[in-house]
Amino acid sequence: MKLRRLVPVIASLSLSLGVAACEKSDDVPHIQEEANGLVAAYAAEFDEMQQRSVDLQERSAAAVERAGPRADASSRLRAANQRLGALRAEVQQAPAEIANAAKTSRDAIQAKFDQLHHTFRDGALLVRGELDEAEAFLERAEAAATAVAMGPANQEPPPAQPAQPAVAPPEPSTTQPYQPAPTPMPE
Repeated sequence: MKLRRLVPVIASLSLSLGVAACEKSDDVPHIQEEANGLVAAYAAEFDEMQQRSVDLQERSAAAVERAGPRADASSRLRAANQRLGALRAEVQQAPAEIANAAKTSRDAIQAKFDQLHHTFRDGALLVRGELDEAEAFLERAEAAATAVAMGPANQEPPPAQPAQPAVAPPEPSTTQPYQPAPTPMPE
């Protein structure tokens, strides 16, 4: 009697597993398309970051001419450029890796998609942070160079101190402070 109840359950489970397996194999082209879209989006972002890095290098060179070696941000940009170069190389290799993973299995293509997503996202955050740091350094160096170039005669005067009140401070008192009279003690 228990076997009769189990047969329909087993049959429905095997049918649902078969349908789920069919869905998984159909997902491979969709996941592959998403992965290639992800690569294309990050390729464009990395191109923008590369242009920003070039612009910052030019600003750094100009700042060095004006303010000397203290304004050189190239050491700060070097780390960003190295990381950006590695990410751009991975973008170039990614389509072939995605195609190979798609030929293997759904799990392989999903794992590749996840790996690329994390690598590109984390790398972009690090590069963006390094570029922001270099830009902030350049802004400080440029501001310092501008202040030095203005010289003390051309600089804005410091803000005036608030005027002191014309009222003189109170004179010290010569009287004794109030002291209560002693209270008589009962005898």
